[in-house]
Amino acid sequence: MGFLGELMNRSSWLRKMSSLPLCLVVLLTAIVPQAALAQPVSLKQSQKARSPKVRLKLPKLPLGDPPGGRRRGGGGRDTCPEVGVPLTALVPVTPRSRNGKVIEDVWGLTASEKPNFWFYSPYPQGDRFKTYFVLRQKNKHGDTIARLPIQLPSRPGLLKVTLPEKMSALQIDRSYYWALSIDCREAGKGVPLTVEGMVHRVNLPDTVKQQVAAEVSPIGKAQQYAEQGIWFEALDLLSSYEQNDPNLKANWEALLRSVDLDPTQFGL
Repeated sequence: MGFLGELMNRSSWLRKMSSLPLCLVVLLTAIVPQAALAQPVSLKQSQKARSPKVRLKLPKLPLGDPPGGRRRGGGGRDTCPEVGVPLTALVPVTPRSRNGKVIEDVWGLTASEKPNFWFYSPYPQGDRFKTYFVLRQKNKHGDTIARLPIQLPSRPGLLKVTLPEKMSALQIDRSYYWALSIDCREAGKGVPLTVEGMVHRVNLPDTVKQQVAAEVSPIGKAQQYAEQGIWFEALDLLSSYEQNDPNLKANWEALLRSVDLDPTQFGL
């Protein structure tokens, strides 16, 4: 509708208004313009703009022996106190069948020379349990690359393990064994509580590296990594959600759920 047509419509509307009682005119002039100015917003569009989008595209297992591993601690010979949610490694698992049973291979991809590892610890510093992280070449029987003492969080929650700067970089197309152990033993009884798995380093194509570099937000970068099956960088980028960004936290939760981890269990 052109400007002239709109003006004529308004004039007609005012002539009709002049014939109404004053109290009704006041009521209509308070309601009609607001309704006319309101712009309808699609509910689906609004939800789509806010909906989490970072989900891991689970890659195929690397060649060689199956990784095996354990994503959650407990149920063994450890002597740690019972808790509602056990020690948990925030990593993907790939299910496979063996002799009619479903086995989970605990592993993930990284493109980093020294990726960060994330865990949920139900035990705080106050428990004074000795905790250490181990990284080995190839498998659990391989040469030890790093053995790090770990400080538990001040309260049950996320635990980040950073590899030492002086440590040699992970090599491309190589797999490495990692384990986090909490030693609750008294007088040498039992075994430490342990979660373990494998990390495999890959070299991203230059086009993917450029796409990641072009993204401004951590969510955009994490999505690029997740679409390539790169777990460790995607999780690390989103784990800064504590910066009071609800969208960042929502995508962190969506990424965890995409590998069958329930973030609500961690009380975060």
